[in-house]
Amino acid sequence: MKMTDTIQMLDELLQAHEQLLTKLERRLTKLPAGSLYIKRQNGKEYYLRRIAYNGKRLQIPIPPQTKSGGKLIEELYEKRAVYHGLPVLRKNTAALKTALRALSVYDPESYVRVGKYNPLDMQDAFSAEDSRSGSQHLILPDHVFLPGQLNAGRWIADTKARRYQTNPYRPENRKHPTKQGYKVRSKSEASWDNELFEAGLIFRYESAFVLENGKVIYPDFTVLLPGERRLVIIEHFGRMDDPFYAMKNLQRLQEYAESGYRLGEDLFFTMETREQPLTRPQIRAVMRQIGL
Repeated sequence: MKMTDTIQMLDELLQAHEQLLTKLERRLTKLPAGSLYIKRQNGKEYYLRRIAYNGKRLQIPIPPQTKSGGKLIEELYEKRAVYHGLPVLRKNTAALKTALRALSVYDPESYVRVGKYNPLDMQDAFSAEDSRSGSQHLILPDHVFLPGQLNAGRWIADTKARRYQTNPYRPENRKHPTKQGYKVRSKSEASWDNELFEAGLIFRYESAFVLENGKVIYPDFTVLLPGERRLVIIEHFGRMDDPFYAMKNLQRLQEYAESGYRLGEDLFFTMETREQPLTRPQIRAVMRQIGL
């Protein structure tokens, strides 16, 4: 799990704890006095309400067969959970606040400012290797990153140099030219490619992606989000009026989900049918949703 995801998860967990804590503290004030006690005798269960009265501890039988008795049993049963749960929520809330105050995102690429410049901000000014001068672009080694953390500098350099594995399946089907000079498999993919290119984004077409189960797939587009140094996947499903094709791609979405990719956050898609082809406004709408 990415560290930013972990911090976000802790923050969301803290908010959930605080909301539930407030709700249960209010609820406790509305629940009846006393506590529930269940006594078993001769194979039967008897419900009792334990309550303090005039310095004494009383046990008052509750008739479960009546409406008022049944409601009282339910509320006292709920009260037991609330009473014992509140200290746990308070303890967890304090621990989460302490953790969030102490944690920082580990981002090695933000620590390498040289002079006035961060080399990562100058990616457009460099190629991975300047063959004329022999100079090597500044890229951090992978071993300074946490497992699963993106080495954005290397990813950008490899993308610009086209040093990545692409889909080997039927390359002859790539017939539709893009503004970047290569060809893709459909007019809609060409539209997507051109929109991403015109937006000045760094992305890969049909780059290899390994799922959690080890299966290698080739998403239509893998895009680096500007400023976040985070990758998102964009898929276009072009023949959704074909039942077999539609089912195959629904299974693909499920595979992404099982690998931790969340629809609307890490994963986005468009689709079309013969009667309803993809339009530029649809592409633009998804790009706005992504934040591009």
